Amino acid sequence: MANLIFESEIHHKSDKVNLHLNVLIFQEDGVYIAYCAPLDISAFGNSEEEAKREFELTVTQYFTYCLNKKTLAKDLKAHGWTVKSSKKFKAPSDENMLASNETYKDIKENKNYKVIEKSVTIPAV
Repeated sequence: MANLIFESEIHHKSDKVNLHLNVLIFQEDGVYIAYCAPLDISAFGNSEEEAKREFELTVTQYFTYCLNKKTLAKDLKAHGWTVKSSKKFKAPSDENMLASNETYKDIKENKNYKVIEKSVTIPAV
C-alpha cells in the first residue's frame, strides 16, 4: 500500500485524496493530548511534539487499516463525514461535532487548547 504523507502543501494527483484535519492539542494531568474530532482519534505524549508525532502514527494506522479493509468511506460516514465519491470527502461541521461528540464539546468548552492543521494524502479509495 502507498505510504501516507503528512505535509503542509497540497499535491493534486488523480490517484490521491487530500484531507485537511484540525487537531486539538491540550494538556491534561501533565500529558499532552492530540485529538482529531472528525476522526475521533487521539494520541498523547510527554511533550507537545511527542503528542504530534504519536498522532501522526495513530492517524497513519487508522487510514492504513481502513484502506486495507476497504471500509474508509463507511467509517468516515459513521463519523459524520459527507462522502460524495471516492475522491471527495467533507468533514462534519464544527456545529455538528459539538452536538454529537461529547469529548470534542468538553475540550472546546473546558480545556485550554490550540488547533493545528494536518494535511493527509491517501490513495484514492
